[in-house]
Amino acid sequence: MSGSPRSLKCNGCQAENEWERVYCRACGAKLDRSELPGTDSREPEVVPVSSEPSGGVVRGSRRVLGVPRGVWRAVQVVSAALVTGFLIQAFREPEFLEAQKGQLATQPVGSAVLQALENPKPQKVAFSEADLNSYLGKIHTVKPGWVPWVKFGRFYVDVGDGVVGLQLRNDVWGWPLYMGLQYRVAGEHGILNSRLIGASLGRARIPAFLAPGLRLGFGNLFRVMDAEWRLVSRMDSVRLEEGRIVLVTKGL
Repeated sequence: MSGSPRSLKCNGCQAENEWERVYCRACGAKLDRSELPGTDSREPEVVPVSSEPSGGVVRGSRRVLGVPRGVWRAVQVVSAALVTGFLIQAFREPEFLEAQKGQLATQPVGSAVLQALENPKPQKVAFSEADLNSYLGKIHTVKPGWVPWVKFGRFYVDVGDGVVGLQLRNDVWGWPLYMGLQYRVAGEHGILNSRLIGASLGRARIPAFLAPGLRLGFGNLFRVMDAEWRLVSRMDSVRLEEGRIVLVTKGL
């Protein structure tokens, strides 16, 4: 092959080509570059450029948002399992209701409280959970809420050491759904203090910071129970023990 060191002659049509060319500019035949000093005769490698964006999910890719696809799928499976488990627990009956089955009330709450308040001397009265829940089971005057397919079922209390749990059962399309609020209560010298410390749906615990939102579901019930709250506020002391509440009147 002939030509200047800075040019290449085509072996086919004898046309002169610039030295950097790979194919003849006249006939298109591949040029022989082997005689050029220090020049690799191989064709330059062509690297395909993807038109897909660098972020997100790329078809055929093994990563999603920078996370390996296997890890991403594992996260999805675990999240679905947690949501399913929460829903199952939310529609289960609370444990304390199972423990109270078979317990019988021993005294009427309403008349016992009124008699104690009318006594001129301070009186001490105590009520078990069975007494309280027997009394609360007679409440059926709660007005329907703004959701037509949710109906009021029953109201319960669960008394612990310094803590009372308020449990509201609503029927959602015929399925019982239990909403619970937990309060820490202390009453001394005629001053009753209560603090919301937790909430629950069935047997599923709700974080404390979400408890005020769940309290909205008790709105109508709190209004119906206003007379009972006022009677309790007239007590000199209120003490919550495991399974019972102890009230002491002020006297006249």
